[in-house]
Amino acid sequence: MVIEPYRSEHLPELQMLINQHVSAVLPGWALPATYIEQHLARHPQQIIIDPWVAERQTLVVTQRGQARAVAHLLRYADDDEVGVEYRGSGDIAWLFATPDHQAAASALLAAAQAQMQIWNAPRVSAWDSGLPGAPIGGIPDVWAHLADVFTRGGFSPNPERNEALFGGWLDAIPLPGDAPVDGLTIRRSVGNIWGTRFTAWRGDEVLGWCECVGDLSEGGALPALRGWGELAELYVEEPWRNRGLGAWLVRHAVEWLRLAGSTRVVLTVAADDEAAGAGRFYRRFGWDVFTRMQDGWALQ
Repeated sequence: MVIEPYRSEHLPELQMLINQHVSAVLPGWALPATYIEQHLARHPQQIIIDPWVAERQTLVVTQRGQARAVAHLLRYADDDEVGVEYRGSGDIAWLFATPDHQAAASALLAAAQAQMQIWNAPRVSAWDSGLPGAPIGGIPDVWAHLADVFTRGGFSPNPERNEALFGGWLDAIPLPGDAPVDGLTIRRSVGNIWGTRFTAWRGDEVLGWCECVGDLSEGGALPALRGWGELAELYVEEPWRNRGLGAWLVRHAVEWLRLAGSTRVVLTVAADDEAAGAGRFYRRFGWDVFTRMQDGWALQ
């Protein structure tokens, strides 16, 4: 095995490795080669932490001329503009290898940790920045072989940062119908995250909101994601919960997603929210868990 810096000739195999993993999480999802290579230089979806990155490096394990494993490493700057917990730290943003190349994955993880020592990173995390173009945080349970590699390499996930990735079809969900609360109106606006926000107002009081993204293809840059929408955020003020308001907001978002051409939806649910009833709530729409993800990996 040879561990070397990424070169453009590695791109076809890098694309196959990444898409083999992504498609095991979300059916039919795939990232184009040009998109992958462009995003080795920046991660625009990480609007807060990506500008803090001072150095990036992509490493590839080759064996008999073929790429067997690949990892993308980040070093954050050590200055006052960087969040305190990130200053000078390192992140193994992602690492991919198939289950039959565990030795290559372990060798690459060791090389990544050696690079972190060269960078004098006081803290080393993994999967924090994540893979652009997919709502995958941490290591999904369908990538158990990668979780084993990081565990053997001395990393552990944060048990408080588990999420479930839900999804399903949109066609059977009814229209919003009448408001569940007297005097309730809905207002559409630009969202605070990436998409469109639907806010429930009662007079001058906000009772809740739902935010959705109708184009996950990023304007056509990710053609395999056409037809998918995302439910990015749902919140109902506590005094107004369990009165049908959340479902009413979701149905408004679903109607908008269908008008945008979406036929399927994906959303993430934090473990504590799922335990509090969010999982049962989303299953009423016919959506269920694609995978569960362990996030917050750190070198112990």
